[in-house]
Amino acid sequence: MINCGRVSLRAAEITDRPKIFKWLTHSDITQSLMGEPAFPDHPIPSWEEFQLDYTNSYFEDTCNNTGRNFIILLGDTEIGTIGYDNLERKLLSVDIDIWMKEERYCGHGYGTEALNCLVDHLHANHGIRTFRLDPSARNKRAIRAYEKAGFQIDRNYIWGRRPDYQDAVSMKKEKAPNQAMQSTGKASD
Repeated sequence: MINCGRVSLRAAEITDRPKIFKWLTHSDITQSLMGEPAFPDHPIPSWEEFQLDYTNSYFEDTCNNTGRNFIILLGDTEIGTIGYDNLERKLLSVDIDIWMKEERYCGHGYGTEALNCLVDHLHANHGIRTFRLDPSARNKRAIRAYEKAGFQIDRNYIWGRRPDYQDAVSMKKEKAPNQAMQSTGKASD
């Protein structure tokens, strides 16, 4: 469990995958993330497509996994999910994705807190310095939330992969080197 103030992050387990899928594809926030009519370029995935994207490794603790999902908790209430992908230890960079369970959990700063919490955790424990998000330009509320968490639009980013959206906005946040990791090669407790 990673505690972050009002919210905390619990490592997601494989049994959480179906509800995370439901929050993304069958909730009152889905229309602001994907699918017709606003996002014809980013269709709602099937369960099979979601499983191919969010493989078992995102729900397991392994030393070599390059991604991991967490459940965002407000007290004991599950309110969303956040995760990282493409963890590049040599480049000290990672991609982050986040979505809330329902509209009623949006607009209260919970997502911003969860983002900062995950960034701080990955920085302290893995030395990661560059954090990326790539929302659609049409999702202005998400962009504002990411800016509140300290992410800035990176107009110079060269996509190494095909982004999820045709109007994807590259956003990044950078942290200074972790002094404890530089001297010992691992984070201090």
